[in-house]
Amino acid sequence: MRSFLDYRNVHCGETIVVCGCGASLNDFAEPHRFITVGVNDVGRRFHPTYLVVVNPPSQFSPQRFQFIRDSRARCIFTQLDLGIPHSRIVRFRLGTRGGVDFSDPHVLHYTQNSPYVALCLAAHLGAARIGLIGVDWTNDHFFGSTGGHPLSRRLAQIEKEYRALSDALRKRGVAVYNLSPVSRLTCIPKISFEELVHGPIDSVPVCRPATQVRPVKAPAQARLPRKETLMVAIEKHLPGLVGDFLDAFAATARALGYRVERNPRAYAARKDVLSVVWNGRHHRGSGPTLYCEHGWLPRWEYQVSFRGINSDSHLAPFVWDGEPLLPAQHLALEARMESLRSGSPGSLDYFRPDKTAAAGLPSDFFLVPLQMEWDTNIQRHAPRELRRMQALIDYVERADPPLPVLFKQHPADLRRGNQHVRLRLSRPQDLLFPHLSANIHQILKSGRCRGIITINSNVVHDGILWQVPSVVLGKNVWPRQEPAPFLTRLPEDWTELESHAGDPAARACREAYAHYLTTHQWKLEDARDPDKVKRLLARWDRTAPPAVRQQPPRRSSAPREPLINVVARNGGWLIEDLKGHFRSRDSSGFKVLATEAPVVHADAWIYLRPQEAHASPDLSRTAVQIHDLYDEGLYRPGRARRAVRSCAGIVFTHPRQKEIVEEAGVVLDGKRILLRPVGFLKGFDLRTQQPAKFTVAWVGRPVALNGLEIKRLQWFVDAVAALPIPRDRFEVVLLGERMKDYQRKLNSLGVSARYLERLHHPHSEYPHHYKSFDCLAITSSSNAGPHSLFEALACGVPVVSTPTGWAPQLISDGKNGFLVESVDSMTQAIHRVYAARSEWFARREEIRRTVEEHRLENWIDENLKLAAELAVPGRSQPAANTGQKIVLEH
Repeated sequence: MRSFLDYRNVHCGETIVVCGCGASLNDFAEPHRFITVGVNDVGRRFHPTYLVVVNPPSQFSPQRFQFIRDSRARCIFTQLDLGIPHSRIVRFRLGTRGGVDFSDPHVLHYTQNSPYVALCLAAHLGAARIGLIGVDWTNDHFFGSTGGHPLSRRLAQIEKEYRALSDALRKRGVAVYNLSPVSRLTCIPKISFEELVHGPIDSVPVCRPATQVRPVKAPAQARLPRKETLMVAIEKHLPGLVGDFLDAFAATARALGYRVERNPRAYAARKDVLSVVWNGRHHRGSGPTLYCEHGWLPRWEYQVSFRGINSDSHLAPFVWDGEPLLPAQHLALEARMESLRSGSPGSLDYFRPDKTAAAGLPSDFFLVPLQMEWDTNIQRHAPRELRRMQALIDYVERADPPLPVLFKQHPADLRRGNQHVRLRLSRPQDLLFPHLSANIHQILKSGRCRGIITINSNVVHDGILWQVPSVVLGKNVWPRQEPAPFLTRLPEDWTELESHAGDPAARACREAYAHYLTTHQWKLEDARDPDKVKRLLARWDRTAPPAVRQQPPRRSSAPREPLINVVARNGGWLIEDLKGHFRSRDSSGFKVLATEAPVVHADAWIYLRPQEAHASPDLSRTAVQIHDLYDEGLYRPGRARRAVRSCAGIVFTHPRQKEIVEEAGVVLDGKRILLRPVGFLKGFDLRTQQPAKFTVAWVGRPVALNGLEIKRLQWFVDAVAALPIPRDRFEVVLLGERMKDYQRKLNSLGVSARYLERLHHPHSEYPHHYKSFDCLAITSSSNAGPHSLFEALACGVPVVSTPTGWAPQLISDGKNGFLVESVDSMTQAIHRVYAARSEWFARREEIRRTVEEHRLENWIDENLKLAAELAVPGRSQPAANTGQKIVLEH
């Protein structure tokens, strides 16, 4: 779609979130769950589905406009010529100032602020419910302390304009809500994100003048249930597979005499309330919880567990006792499978196995069902290196299967921008298969699929239905050890997949596993069965008779392992990599949970960004990491990193950071302190061969601070452009983000430059790329690491670096690289590496020994150890002389 008119009603009836740049945008925890319309530089926080820009570039600072230029929004809506290289710019005409008439489909009305235009765009796109976040008119933008809003003096006029617009939209059947708890805009009702998701679609709010808005009263204490009566708070969903089940469960529980409410969020702080939630990804409750989700086999039935879903369920993992099914069980399973293959379960097209087999498929192929990267199954239970779909595709294609591979789009991706069908394939025989072409059952029933390869998708359970063998690379309900119904790794000999499927023991295990799944699921009629619901709720019902009541297991007298919560909002780049590494370091001494917002019931917290630590539930049990060398003013009272002053633990990644916080008046006495570099990951090992051309690389992304580009990538461009080497004998590799313009500059200067964008080359691929470098250049003026320094040296690659971070301590001129102070000296140093290229390669083991002791895994373990000490006071006594524990490793 190219014209503005093409986008009219493309999201008819859906929910859209309009995102301004106010401070409350930081409260938007999971924007990928929604269709979003952002304005200006919200791309600092996340890339919205659509971006609106109505101000010319001259009205933005270079730092702010950079995020507009580099936006990965699906398209950018503007009335201007922005002069940016985005692949899809959609032009519209400005309507009237303060306009509320939507009869002209070619215009968007406007006022003095961009969110008004974005709100009109959401209506143009066909939204039935619109939420506003970051539309605050309070002090500061979401990305920093920018002071008072320039339009705050005109708030009365802004209220009038937004009231008129929301009234006009309400008359068109569009509900508008304010999701910001701090917004000064009072003419639009305020609700939470969960209420936006689960509220009835027809509950269009009545907007009254601010003077008539009455505060919503909390439930009166007199109406709360008596202590001896179990209260069950059950989520409310729209009619369908989900809503029908929860409605039936609620009706049965109410008929049994339980006190039933339909909003678990309202009772999240009550430990005596049982919450019944769907999926539970965002549920934060103090009391017990029942988690519900689509079933495993078939998926139109239901999982119900008091522990979680899929791999977290109390039914996981399945353990086979080695005994095949009894004849009666085998016949019952076969009959059930046959009924599922021929049945039509309902209105959800994705689950229907009764449709005709898909046409146009290869004669033989392997199937890889792509997953949504934000899904709980991916974030918690998938191998860290395969949580990006491009990484999964690359991993499978590198294994070079003997048949074409069909990478199937996830149906949710169809509704969220079709990102899957834009991924890259390296083998010409492989296919990216859109969901509209066929559902999973239509592909499997074709008889042409020779195997399924998946992280932890339930598609493998559909494969059981159609007798297609599978390789599983993640965790779910299936066994995690042999014997198992599926292969748990890619085979070296692909005939192993078929032979494993036909092995009698594996076949017997698969049948027992299928029987286990089908007999432990709930059906809709089970939710209407008083006996079954009563037996389930008796686990928490204090009034149940002893004969019925099922006591929860007694707690062990041994001390509980502390839960350490690693916290960082999703800003991409290395912070998300670190969260993944922390998730993988669970030990017998503590449990680790990495999240975007703090988990209140954790025993200790590690904040990866110091500016977010103020949100910690308890700073006396919080450790905060510092990864840069920014000015000490940030740590002073009232500034962004003020919480560092009160945190019980500080993790310094460079000695200079300790001086910076002390200069800011932070008292370190009594705090637990860790000082050591982050280091490199285990996968970074020695390069084994040299590339055909001399290859010099720059890794990272441009970063602006106070209007200055502190990574100084232009230095690198100038240095390699001046190399006295024939252009056909060397090439440049740019690995990271936001470097397309620099690639163009190099190519225009006659330098061959490849840009490996992180979006398509995740960090899991970096060890492979580093091994193809002859030299790495670092140009930063202020860096606490950098990570690339340790990663390159670990691979035996010499480094030419400015004296930033740990470079002065680690680099010894002529032995593992060179320290440089200017562009000219960088050019000379890179040329010296080129001139002795073979000698540098021969010294790669000596280069690696420079950083051998600085492993990222060890750094993470030290962080967790520090947090565990905060969680359990007295586990490790602080030093007697200063009252602090300092671990100092250079």
